[in-house]
Amino acid sequence: MKIEIPKETKIVIIEGIAGSGKTTLRRFLRHQFKNRAVFEFKEEELFLSWKHIHMPRVSALRLAYLHRFLDYLEDKLKEGSDSLFILERFHLSLKLLEWEFEDGFEADYQSLLTRLKRLPIYILIVELTPSAIRERMYHRERSRQWIYFIKEKLALRGFEDLESLSIIQQKNYFKLATEQGMPFAAVHVELDNQGT
Repeated sequence: MKIEIPKETKIVIIEGIAGSGKTTLRRFLRHQFKNRAVFEFKEEELFLSWKHIHMPRVSALRLAYLHRFLDYLEDKLKEGSDSLFILERFHLSLKLLEWEFEDGFEADYQSLLTRLKRLPIYILIVELTPSAIRERMYHRERSRQWIYFIKEKLALRGFEDLESLSIIQQKNYFKLATEQGMPFAAVHVELDNQGT
């Protein structure tokens, strides 16, 4: 497998539902572009882990952090190197997976999008077939904390099962990416038997 990205790309943003293969894709891209200086960031390092969702005012904290992260990226890009930044989750996940938004979120989010559109980014959305969603829907994080989180998420979103919610969320990734008008492509990632 080879992932094609535009040659001017300096920032690859990987998005997708839980269990879709984002981490596997990030590792694959690191290997594919080993001749470039690759800087990769996991979702936890971008403050976008599902474990943060219960923190008060977390969406405002996340948005402020992502703005700071763009400050860092803009400074690094000015250095003019052949660097490639690979981000596991970013602006689409922030908007689609958040549970509640504080006052002023939308204006700050639009400001984030304006900044992103000025950068040489390319978005890869990991896409699963409905049968693959069914197989992977509980991901490999089957801890009690994960199961509790899923039950709470389903109740909040008004769904009875994770499969149905995941199908809708996946469609929403593509819908939002299209609405925002940034370059993106769908990618299918095969996982090995260990789920990695």
